[in-house]
Amino acid sequence: MFDRAYMEKELEKLGAKLSKRITVYLIGGGCMMYRDTKAATKDVDMVVTDTDDLLELTSSLIKMGYLKIKDLPDDYKKGGATVVLKNRDSFQYDIFYKQVCNGLTITDEMKDRAEFMGELNDLVVFLISPEDIFLLKSITEREADLEDMMTLVESGLDWSIIWNECKKQKGKKIWEAFFLLKLDELKKRYGIDVPIYDKVRREVGDILIERKILDFMGEGKTFTEIAEHISKTLNYSNSWTRKELNKMLERGVLDREKQGRSYCYVVNR
Repeated sequence: MFDRAYMEKELEKLGAKLSKRITVYLIGGGCMMYRDTKAATKDVDMVVTDTDDLLELTSSLIKMGYLKIKDLPDDYKKGGATVVLKNRDSFQYDIFYKQVCNGLTITDEMKDRAEFMGELNDLVVFLISPEDIFLLKSITEREADLEDMMTLVESGLDWSIIWNECKKQKGKKIWEAFFLLKLDELKKRYGIDVPIYDKVRREVGDILIERKILDFMGEGKTFTEIAEHISKTLNYSNSWTRKELNKMLERGVLDREKQGRSYCYVVNR
């Protein structure tokens, strides 16, 4: 593990080696150290949003004596770092391009919430907000990240920011469900009850039901077809299904079209 002084020295050396100014966003333990919520870290997690910046960072670190690490533990592979480099002391840079954990995107809102830390020669450093760090750590499987989440909770968080950002994230994975599972882990391991838990659980249930209905829809289905499917797979009543479909109509997820003598529900694309 490395302290803040070591990390800052390495960041300054990197900034001095760069051939142009590059902006990076610290997202992990290094970010927490700058906020005095963590004493040491074994690596620096940073995000860049430009491919040329990614290449320049990698090239500069190699010139400093860092080596690319290809044989990574499973938990690091799932983290989805674009490139991982380590020096002789085993200090490590995990560099991400736009996305973290193969899916969560560093959004413009995250950048707006980030705090300017300083300029280390040609390296311009921003610290991702504690709320966004909490969200990013909630979709990993590393034990240390759960401990960091507990620390972040104790430091005070704006839960509405976390949940709203989680819901904005796009992709094939249902990030809200991953987030709920991690909240369950926090409660089980540390007895932490977050104030938005009931809201998250309720909304995740709605999201999963919506996904199940959408996966079944195809080019469109009648109410009878949908109700029979929900009854067989979830054992829910027709009245329950109609209520859920009405919610989806109100949200603009579905629409109703007349096809022949029947009305069909279709996905609103």
